[in-house]
Amino acid sequence: HWRIGEDFIPSTLDLSLVDEVVQVDDAESFSWARRLVREEGLFCGGSSGSALAGAMKVARGLGPDRLMVIIFPDSGSRYLTKLYNDDWMREHGFLEAPKSKATAIDVARLRGSPTLITASEMDRQVDVIGRMREHGISQLPVVDGNGKLIGIVSEIQLLEHLLASQHKHSPDETIADLIDDDVKVVHQDEPFDQVLPELLTSKVLVLISDSQVPIGIVTMIDALEFTTSGRTE
Repeated sequence: HWRIGEDFIPSTLDLSLVDEVVQVDDAESFSWARRLVREEGLFCGGSSGSALAGAMKVARGLGPDRLMVIIFPDSGSRYLTKLYNDDWMREHGFLEAPKSKATAIDVARLRGSPTLITASEMDRQVDVIGRMREHGISQLPVVDGNGKLIGIVSEIQLLEHLLASQHKHSPDETIADLIDDDVKVVHQDEPFDQVLPELLTSKVLVLISDSQVPIGIVTMIDALEFTTSGRTE
């Protein structure tokens, strides 16, 4: 075992003594560390969770007469704001929210995007289309200079405008005339089951914070992925 997170092997490690290497990921490590506290009352850190996760993989190939000794090298005191913080775990995709308690922002975070991608009304159409393709999204909230929501613009709307045969449009035009201000807005902490009816009629919901700044989007695809993801209580 060498220190997790470092990109070098300590000189004290003698690889000739190592019989087998077992790989584990962050999700496994954090899950086992949390189980140690919940089921055994052992307040250990992420490295201990890694040790146990690896040991459990090895144990599956051993018989009932074998005895394993596992060293837990760290305390959980340094991880109170991370792996022992449910909000941090959910934000980083390590903890699933129960469906009945999920909020609108919980569903939006399933997409994995750390920040909301936005546009301004003076952005060029070609730049906005490029931004959508770069991030794999099909609509963008449009905000003013203070970050407040003006409306929303979609990829289909932009492409149809540029390809319209009855007009000659330049990709250097801004999106100012293409902004749809008829957009459904909900607070980020609204229970998802309560905003779902709104989503069924509008197809897209923009989530706002207490300061009325947009911080996320929920689409029908997000809702479908959430409801079919197998999350349970």
